[in-house]
Amino acid sequence: MLAIGIVIGVLCQAALGALAMWFTHVNDREAIDDRQQALTALSHSLAQTSEVLLARPNTASLHKVLVDARRRHHLSQCRIMLPDGRVLIDGMVSDIVQAQAPKTWSAQPLQPVREYNTDGSASIGLPITVVDRGTARLDVGWFAHDVITGDQDGDTGTMLLVIGALGVVALLCTFKFTRSSLQSLGPIREALLAADAGEQDTASLSVSPRFGPDARVWNALMIERAALRRASVARQAGEALGVRRQDVGDVVAACDAMSHGLVLIDTQQQMRYANGAACVLMRGKHDAMIGTPLTQWVDDAALAQAIGASVDSVQRRRTTIVVEPRDDSEAPTLRYAVRPIGNDEQPGAAIIIEDITQQRVAEAARHAFVAQAAHELRTPLTNIRLYVEQAIDGDEDEQSRMQAINVINQEATRLERIVDDMLSVAEIESGEMKLRHDDVRMDELLTHMRADFQAQADEKQIQLVFDLSPKLPVIQADRDKIGLVLINVIGNALKYTPQKGKVTVIVDVTDDEQRIVFDVRDTGIGIDSGEIERIFDKFYRANDRRVAKIAGTGLGLALTRAVVQQHGGEIAIESELDKGSRFVITLPTNVAPA
Repeated sequence: MLAIGIVIGVLCQAALGALAMWFTHVNDREAIDDRQQALTALSHSLAQTSEVLLARPNTASLHKVLVDARRRHHLSQCRIMLPDGRVLIDGMVSDIVQAQAPKTWSAQPLQPVREYNTDGSASIGLPITVVDRGTARLDVGWFAHDVITGDQDGDTGTMLLVIGALGVVALLCTFKFTRSSLQSLGPIREALLAADAGEQDTASLSVSPRFGPDARVWNALMIERAALRRASVARQAGEALGVRRQDVGDVVAACDAMSHGLVLIDTQQQMRYANGAACVLMRGKHDAMIGTPLTQWVDDAALAQAIGASVDSVQRRRTTIVVEPRDDSEAPTLRYAVRPIGNDEQPGAAIIIEDITQQRVAEAARHAFVAQAAHELRTPLTNIRLYVEQAIDGDEDEQSRMQAINVINQEATRLERIVDDMLSVAEIESGEMKLRHDDVRMDELLTHMRADFQAQADEKQIQLVFDLSPKLPVIQADRDKIGLVLINVIGNALKYTPQKGKVTVIVDVTDDEQRIVFDVRDTGIGIDSGEIERIFDKFYRANDRRVAKIAGTGLGLALTRAVVQQHGGEIAIESELDKGSRFVITLPTNVAPA
């Protein structure tokens, strides 16, 4: 019985050994198949990644991907080959073979290569195409001992040999347990193949939970993968939308920064957009204007007709309309340039609004200046002509002849001053007015001024007083330009002061002797407080009927301020209507030549 038992035991052990060998062979074959399928999936994934990264000029990113794949999966080879046999990138080495890939290379078609060996080793070559650059091939390989070594850790055959002595029951239990543990690999493998074929649906890639914890972990990974894909798509869409919104925002900001108004009109002649300048010029609020007709804010029939002709799909007319203020004298004069936009299916109009009030004022001022200048030039020329005729008349006595010559001299000086003012205005507007600095003796200059203006003061019985500092300095300045400043200020004081008035000229030096101060006061007609800021504008004359009766071009004070500022000085004014004015001019005593 014992011998039978021994024989039975030996037979059982032999049967167990054969079973272990068969089971080992089956598991090795399955493991090799699984590894080959995994290598196929890995190679396809790396090929797709390589096509994307090879489109970039620098290959450092792709090199890192290949090195990581080689280390993680214990690959025997992982490289990118060009059609001519050159290695572009080798993941088996740490150094980059060629950090900057050629711009283009051969586009020769390459055939895929697949080699699977019975010992578990495998190599796959997949052709890849890089748009606008060329073709290449990804070579991926696996060592034979990877499969053997990797599977030895979980080798059920070895376990069966170790526990074979425990009996057939233990062997069957172990076999059953092992089969239940590995049964989830099949469905997971099928899911991997489906994913490699392009399947993206999470439900299709999931496996039944009845296959145990491996299946549950796999399903959790698929859910996480789907969430990551949705987040990536959402992020990319958000970035694209953000760029578009930023571009639109930049355009709107640029339009709002324009000094001209801009309004967009749709087919129904309603405003769809209005920048800040348009709202200010039309005196409306942005939210209230959008969606309303422009003619609701601008009552002008010609403008309404121009807008209608512009948005008409047949006419598409370009028009410019000037709208003058009506009842409101403070309203600006606006020019509306109506231009068609859009297409025949969706016509519209863009309206550019420009405030031309100052242009109109400047044009009116220039017209007034030309008329006034013509009058100013005609008067001395007429006097010169009359007294020349009188001077050449031999019947007149010597006294009359001398009087005529004196008048001719005065009118010629007046004519010269008018021409000088016009030339100075031209120099100011062109920015070419230059100063000729030299020593200016102020006591001598003021003595001449007093002599020149005394006759004019006596003629109107005006008391002209010069209150000068005992010791006036010699300043560095342009003598002619400083003389022009004093002539304009003192001359205006005498001109606009009625008979028996008083004009006082006070000249003093500051305590540090760095500045000289000219203080000219009169008891004249004065200036309205609302016009004080404008009297320094070119061609401007105060809106006073008494001023209109007095000859003048409106250039004197503009020239005065320009000269004072060029010398580094200041000019200030105090005035009260019907009581008089005070002009205070401060100049440095030592000015470096400009």
